[in-house]
Amino acid sequence: MKKNEFVPTEERPFNEQTLAKFRRFKEVNLSDTPLAHPHQLFENLPRVEKLRIMRAPLQVCPYNIEKMALLTHLEICFTRIETLPPTLGNLVNLVLLNVSCNPDLVALPDSIGKLENLATLNVASCPSLGALPHTLSDCAKLESIVCNDTDPAIVSSSVLTLPTLTSVYNGYENIIDILRRQNNNS
Repeated sequence: MKKNEFVPTEERPFNEQTLAKFRRFKEVNLSDTPLAHPHQLFENLPRVEKLRIMRAPLQVCPYNIEKMALLTHLEICFTRIETLPPTLGNLVNLVLLNVSCNPDLVALPDSIGKLENLATLNVASCPSLGALPHTLSDCAKLESIVCNDTDPAIVSSSVLTLPTLTSVYNGYENIIDILRRQNNNS
């Protein structure tokens, strides 16, 4: 465990009391925790820069995630979430958004276009995911989209025109050139 990272253990379980003590942490790893409704807890973590939630019985993404204004890395993987809240767009410092391995995820909010610092979007293994919002083309720093086991057709033509986008990885290769050629031929 890193000095500024909170990882729940039996001695330090994930609950309001322990988190109140760990408000100074910049990284919180909630992997493998019995996390179902974390909404009220995130209000107590304003300094967190990196949040990882993996293999949790989470069905709804915290609606008040925008309270974590310093967040640069958000990973919510192997959960049962279906959507992300519109308030996601308020996380203007977000550089990495990893929502891979969420089989029930059907959509990303249009507000994703407000993430001016977003460089990497990972939507791998999200078979229910529809098209990525066209507003993603407003993410001027977007460099990479990872879409293994997710239909690469979800990447809209407007996103492919981003000059900063250098990689659309499908698990085997960078297919950005293939997608751009298909887009030009249509």
